[in-house]
Amino acid sequence: LEIFVNLFITGQLLNSLASLFATFFLANIFFGLFTKGGRGYCLLLCPVGTYNSLFHLLGRFVPGAFNMQVRKAACVGCTKCEHGCSMRAITMVERKAQINRSLCIVCGNTFVLKPASTTPMTCLKFAELYKEAGFPDGVLNIVPCSRNEAELLMSHPDIKGISFVGSTSVGLHVYQTAAANGKRVQALCEAKNHALVLRDAPITRTAAGIMNSAFGCAGERCMALPAVVVEDCIADQLVAELVRLCKAQPIGPAYDKKTKLGPVGSASHMKFVTDWIDKGVEEGAQLVLDGRNVKVPGYENGCYVGHTIFDHVTPEMTIGQREVFGPVLCIKRVKDFEEGLALMNANPFANGSVIFTQNGYYAREF
Repeated sequence: LEIFVNLFITGQLLNSLASLFATFFLANIFFGLFTKGGRGYCLLLCPVGTYNSLFHLLGRFVPGAFNMQVRKAACVGCTKCEHGCSMRAITMVERKAQINRSLCIVCGNTFVLKPASTTPMTCLKFAELYKEAGFPDGVLNIVPCSRNEAELLMSHPDIKGISFVGSTSVGLHVYQTAAANGKRVQALCEAKNHALVLRDAPITRTAAGIMNSAFGCAGERCMALPAVVVEDCIADQLVAELVRLCKAQPIGPAYDKKTKLGPVGSASHMKFVTDWIDKGVEEGAQLVLDGRNVKVPGYENGCYVGHTIFDHVTPEMTIGQREVFGPVLCIKRVKDFEEGLALMNANPFANGSVIFTQNGYYAREF
């Protein structure tokens, strides 16, 4: 426990310890992942998610195991840090990661993390910080490997639980493979978060909030905001303000402090995102701001996708329904609150939703 507390001090996490501890602890109780019983390993897989597609599975609860014995059990996992994220974003997300890893460990487990093959460096750096904080060797383990080794981990008899964050297709495979081997599984897959903007929302402040969520980390995070449902009477104003803010944001390497939008994580993912933009154009959405073919001076071969905004996105368009996982924002116009709420609820994916309004009634109804 002393090491556990010191970790939070070194990570400057005390301000959020209580709320996050309660949130993750209760969430995992409801998922049935925190259970009394035998020792075992826990596997966490996030091979296609961003660095913040992190740890939602904690180790199986071992009664009385509030000590730091190394060989009680282990959680094994994978994560990814996209090149486009800022260090501020990394710090915010790693707070949640540290909470989860620490809860796993403080309950008597060790933790094995498999980082994404393309972006392992952030995980390795945080492992150094854990070492500096006083963790004994073998408590937190970083194992870079391919998906072939991940398959072995999913079938290993010592692993009792698996958590995955990533695409739906891979999540289904992980769930089927792990469940067939008797593991508890939590598969967190495709997302399409929505915002609802009502006519009384302050345009400038609302647009700034949407910008941070839609384009932060190049849109490569589970809680990005790729879809905005807005009342038609203010939609033109909102779109104009979003375009203005986008054009004012510098695009460049993430380590440049002036950069507001960095590259996506790989050339293959850049193609994935631009293919979705092509798809949106084919479906008839109005491309207000085109992020394709962006060239950053000095980084012409970088994996850059610029700010992209589609307007007049309708329910039948897949660009507004499926996860793009990049800096692409879809604007969906509605006539009122009820139509907006129905449109949002019709989407099959989570993870979150938000309303921008100054009206207490609609806020409560939402």
